[in-house]
Amino acid sequence: MTSEAQRSVRSWLLVGLVVAVAVAGLTTVALLGTRYRAYEVPSGSMEPMLRVGDRVLVKRTHAIHDGDVVIFQSAEWGVTGRTSYVKRVIATGGQRVHETVSQVAVDGHVLDEPYAVADRERVANDTYDLLVPRGRMWVLGDNRPNSADSRFHVADGHQGTVAVSDVVGVVVRHGSRLETYGLPLEQGAAVGVLAGAVTVGAAVARRRTLEA
Repeated sequence: MTSEAQRSVRSWLLVGLVVAVAVAGLTTVALLGTRYRAYEVPSGSMEPMLRVGDRVLVKRTHAIHDGDVVIFQSAEWGVTGRTSYVKRVIATGGQRVHETVSQVAVDGHVLDEPYAVADRERVANDTYDLLVPRGRMWVLGDNRPNSADSRFHVADGHQGTVAVSDVVGVVVRHGSRLETYGLPLEQGAAVGVLAGAVTVGAAVARRRTLEA
């Protein structure tokens, strides 16, 4: 390979690198602005998984499933205005929840909840048995002794359930700021590398065509 050809290859590799970095950065910013959102955990209701001050990355969606940890904003629960909450989805519309002092069952199946802190202060008659309405969900905090969740709102008009439309999104990452933003960064980097590779490949192909 001649010196001129070597310089040309290096130039196009540099162009590809610049394109990759630029596209990765723009993609990451776009994802954080449209598909994801970061939150700081305000309380200990989801301990030990989430502690006060932890950062969580939320994927914006209303497609939720049993076991998902979600952020939702409820005017029904808030003292004033719409307050944000983080809880675990236990059951969704059409499912029956039966909760006793020692266990939670959904549609007759007792849940295995290794993530939950048992609430040993609840009394024997503190039980619930209800059918979750369509479009709503029953949510609990993992830290059962210290979580003002669906159990504390059973006397309201919706028996403690929350509208799925109030969901901001599902928690997909938690931890430090770097870990929280990891998913958009990974996706942005992948798109950037692809864009850079396409740029270099197209340039090489064009050069060979011109030389032919």
